Amino acid sequence: ASKPHALSNKSSSSSVASEVATSESEYGYYILGMALLKKNEGMGDKSSFADAEKAFQLANAKKPNFFENLLELGYIKYRQRDFGAARELYLRAARINPDSSKLARRLGDVFKEIGQSSQAIEQYQKYLRLRPTANDKSAVEAITKQLQ
Repeated sequence: ASKPHALSNKSSSSSVASEVATSESEYGYYILGMALLKKNEGMGDKSSFADAEKAFQLANAKKPNFFENLLELGYIKYRQRDFGAARELYLRAARINPDSSKLARRLGDVFKEIGQSSQAIEQYQKYLRLRPTANDKSAVEAITKQLQ
């Protein structure tokens, strides 16, 4: 018999996908979190959003400097409008990989939300330097112009 894992709360949104995390590795929890996050975004399943957060937190407990996990946990905090927590997670991620375009874009969004316009502009400009052909280039330029 396999031992129960940390997500064995029998919630319907994680019943199938939770098998990914049976090894209880940070990568298993990260993959599970991503699957649940996609489920939430695709179908609006609110319970999968909470389960995704739990999976990312479990991955973070196992490997605190897991860059991609910090990004996604920060994204969840941002979506929950907990901008202070999102900012802290993103700043931790920046110490690991300061040249991530995805991180620069997300930090720009957080700084904009908390009223730190100059830092937001700096991050949005960094994002555009790192991804000069970004699909959202015109939108980011418009946000930057609005913040100036």
